[in-house]
Amino acid sequence: MSPEVIEIGTLDLDNYRHQHDLDLWHRSFVGVKDRYFAIGELAVRLGATQALKRLKSETVVYKLLAIVSVSAQRLDLGSSFDLELGCLLPPGEFSERERLHTKLLEALADFDTPLGRFSIRLIEAQYHPEGMGVAHLYHINRPHVTGKVGTIMAGHRNISCYVMQGKQPVKKATSDLGFQSWIELIIDRTSGYEFGTLSVAVARYWIGNDRIALGEILRHRDAVEREFELEHLVKVIKSTQITYWRSINDWLDDKFPPVEEVMLSGGVADVLKADFIAYLKDRLPIRADCGNRQGIFNERAFKQIPDLAVPDGYQSRFADVYCLSQYLMTKSVIKTRS
Repeated sequence: MSPEVIEIGTLDLDNYRHQHDLDLWHRSFVGVKDRYFAIGELAVRLGATQALKRLKSETVVYKLLAIVSVSAQRLDLGSSFDLELGCLLPPGEFSERERLHTKLLEALADFDTPLGRFSIRLIEAQYHPEGMGVAHLYHINRPHVTGKVGTIMAGHRNISCYVMQGKQPVKKATSDLGFQSWIELIIDRTSGYEFGTLSVAVARYWIGNDRIALGEILRHRDAVEREFELEHLVKVIKSTQITYWRSINDWLDDKFPPVEEVMLSGGVADVLKADFIAYLKDRLPIRADCGNRQGIFNERAFKQIPDLAVPDGYQSRFADVYCLSQYLMTKSVIKTRS
């Protein structure tokens, strides 16, 4: 679901309640204590933008309520059932988990949606920092590594790193150097591009040298002007990538201690894979059990991760979620209330 959230008035809610031919995914709103919020696609239509500086914990409750209602509709769960939740939080917001849990308990107990009111009982909730799912995947596959192992989670907002000794975290750090930082640099040096579509286009271009992806967001119609615009955009992307990577390099130098092996995760780790590998090769020991190479892994190095039913470009992002579900959450038996 698109991450946008915007508070709305109640005057036009009936319009979205009665659009029964439109999937709830496209008209999702939630009401908690007389305050109503549009979520995802509806929020975008009502003028919301990605508030990348806002804490995720400020809006996650409303997003979760929306997902619960969509899931209830698609799985025919009714409006009252028990819920077990696994939640990955940015490392810098992990300390807010107890407050978040209290807010979730209260909101889930009684909230409004286009389908009517819901009453959900939260019977279990587990909170982990982003990256802990794939860190656990690494440990399952490399249990014989007894020294310190690093996990780098590179996402849209943040880049974080953890150092683990076995299953125990011994050091962590986080930054605001996510992919958005690079896109903001590009926007500062260009004009007229929309953040979301530019982000997708830049990622596709950088991973596969796909100029067609950039062509889809060009503003000029004249062929000559389009070619000039494309060349300028490519030049800006390349120059800002140098600046962006230098910031990441300096942050890693300051925060990432010596380790034996590294697990890379997150969408930015895919986009900047070559840069991360080049950086780590100079800092990791040669491992005999890695073919006399450095131990640098991502989730695709291990067989447990299937092809996930998510859009292209989201596989790495959702691998952490998949591992949370498979390895860190209690396995429950689905049962019907009597």
